[in-house]
Amino acid sequence: MLSLPLQSGGFGVVELVVLLILIVVVYQSVEIVPAHEKYVLTVFNEYRKLLKPGVNFVLPFVSSTYPIDMRTQTLDIAPQEVITRDNSPVTVDAIVYYKVIDAEKVYLEVGDIERAVSHLSQTTLRIVFGDIDLDDALDGMPSKRREINKEFRNELDEGTDELGLRVEFAEVREVVEGSSLDPAKENAEAIPTAHLQTDLLAVIEGGYVAENEELEQKLIAHFNHLKREEDDL
Repeated sequence: MLSLPLQSGGFGVVELVVLLILIVVVYQSVEIVPAHEKYVLTVFNEYRKLLKPGVNFVLPFVSSTYPIDMRTQTLDIAPQEVITRDNSPVTVDAIVYYKVIDAEKVYLEVGDIERAVSHLSQTTLRIVFGDIDLDDALDGMPSKRREINKEFRNELDEGTDELGLRVEFAEVREVVEGSSLDPAKENAEAIPTAHLQTDLLAVIEGGYVAENEELEQKLIAHFNHLKREEDDL
């Protein structure tokens, strides 16, 4: 009798391997970007483009993506001591709302967004209050406070624009005469120029000053002014 070979059902080993490879390739090729984000696409660690919200197809295995949140972010600026034009110390704190407007620039030029905005806000507060007298700084009239907030926001928005960010809202919340810093920290931060020098170095390290000569000149001029006053003591 002739015997017929049995037909084996299902997939063989080769077919299963091919199927698994196809599944992995498809999985690696598809990027689903949420509505509130943009993804930075790099191929072999080289920047290529931004992926917009929705389904995107990329080269498998050699592509990497980095999410950039496009929503408005809130940042509290901790209380800090600043020096007014008449050399009086005041302690101020502020709140800043900002958002990314140029995800490509943020990815390529900013290492830590929150830290960059925080340092820039602190530096801007020192510049703003360094241009007004103590009486004006402590003036509780709404008109004066609006003027200070407007100056703070304009200076800050000009700086963050160079970083691919936009300030939605910025407000000085409280101004207290004298220093209310922790005594343990006050000794380490007693020299005003140390504050400014730290901010200046932080901004330079972030690659910001090289792109904004106007703020660079303000920082340097303010630093030199305080340094001359200390040398005269």
